[in-house]
Amino acid sequence: MNLDGLQVERHSEPFDWLVLHDLFDCATREALCRALQSVEGIRRAERRAGGDKQYGMGVLPLVARGDRLPAADHLLDPWPEVVDALMSDAYRQWVSDNLVDAGTARFDIGIFTFIEGDFVTPHTDKPEKIATHVIYLNEDWPDAYGGAFEVREGPSETEPAVALVPPRGGRSVLFACCERSWHAVQPVAAPPGVLRTTIQVEMFR
Repeated sequence: MNLDGLQVERHSEPFDWLVLHDLFDCATREALCRALQSVEGIRRAERRAGGDKQYGMGVLPLVARGDRLPAADHLLDPWPEVVDALMSDAYRQWVSDNLVDAGTARFDIGIFTFIEGDFVTPHTDKPEKIATHVIYLNEDWPDAYGGAFEVREGPSETEPAVALVPPRGGRSVLFACCERSWHAVQPVAAPPGVLRTTIQVEMFR
């Protein structure tokens, strides 16, 4: 994990959010995606109506409120090392220095995959969450495949997004959670069999 000299784009509207480049290098991202090709245990999570948001995605939890789950060490390399890096004091300190105080935060870490038709509607995350970090693993992801991270000013889906972050090329989005942190995932339009693959780190009080 590259924390020294990390290229960072900083934004303060409509909430505090950062775009990071090459937190993990290209070889590591490609190895992570290859290691997932034979993984079992990614479960479907869907809500098509009701609740604070609607969504469709695949999920494999690796860490729950700071407790490492067996799946984190059953995956092929380099997954165990990547989980170690995201649970490290160095990563926690970087988040604290650059966005929010994560010193005592409890982390959830998981693999999230999106197939054709998957999406997440605008929402602000749980009140007890202080920050979320979404790390994109797809090296090549054409704009036509959709699935961009949307920064929004409110819950309306009829208003255009304030900003879009394509999920490719080593980008990741780290943002502070608050009552203004509206965000969403565009519907995915990738061909069958193509996964939009991410690591998500959620930080809780």
